[in-house]
Amino acid sequence: MGKVGGGLVLVLWGSPGGERIARYSFIGIDPYLVMTHRGGTATLRRMTGKEQDSSSHHYTLENIPCHDPLEFIQAELGQYRLITPAGMAHDELPRFHGGAVGYLSYETAARFERLPVPERDELGLPEAIFSFTETVLVFDHLKHRVRIVTHLHLDAPDLEAEYLHTQALIENVRQRLRQTPGLPEEPAPLHDSETLRVCSNRTQEEFEAMVRQAQEYIRAGDIFQVVLSQRLSRHVNAAPFTVYRALRAI
Repeated sequence: MGKVGGGLVLVLWGSPGGERIARYSFIGIDPYLVMTHRGGTATLRRMTGKEQDSSSHHYTLENIPCHDPLEFIQAELGQYRLITPAGMAHDELPRFHGGAVGYLSYETAARFERLPVPERDELGLPEAIFSFTETVLVFDHLKHRVRIVTHLHLDAPDLEAEYLHTQALIENVRQRLRQTPGLPEEPAPLHDSETLRVCSNRTQEEFEAMVRQAQEYIRAGDIFQVVLSQRLSRHVNAAPFTVYRALRAI
């Protein structure tokens, strides 16, 4: 998830695998809700109002008790039921055209099962972040076209006003797509060897001790397979979107 042109967006890009092509990619625009989960608390960033201009959106922040982030997602999306317009072809809409997109960290598993979690939180990242969006750009790689998809609330007090708002929203997105995109400004490249040094979160002695302990567990019959890892990091003097594009090329 990132911020583009004054509004929040989320990207769900279909990656090709071998000779098979992922048909769809998605960009969610201006999520009406962003849920950030830490510990037993969920922070809700909720959009207020119905402005079409993304620069005019206003948000409220609310902290609520939340043990299991998936229960919150289920409750939020459970309020809605999709009604497909009559006469729409079965392939007019992809399986995803709005909803929740985000990530669950490894530590979130302790919310569902009795599993140990690290004693130290070295990165200080949220356990989960999910964005809820109603407006999505759907890239159809098979038909080479982009479709703007949004949702009409049939339980709105004034259905005609809701329909006009939806039309205006689609037109606003269309106009935004016609604008010349501004690429992020790239910082000056780094040349200092010390700054570019790759660092591990484990010393060689610590990692070798982990290997010996795993071997003992195997000999004792407690485990037959284990994945030992270390986290490598280095300073990157590049715009986040540039990092994303580089990761997509891997």
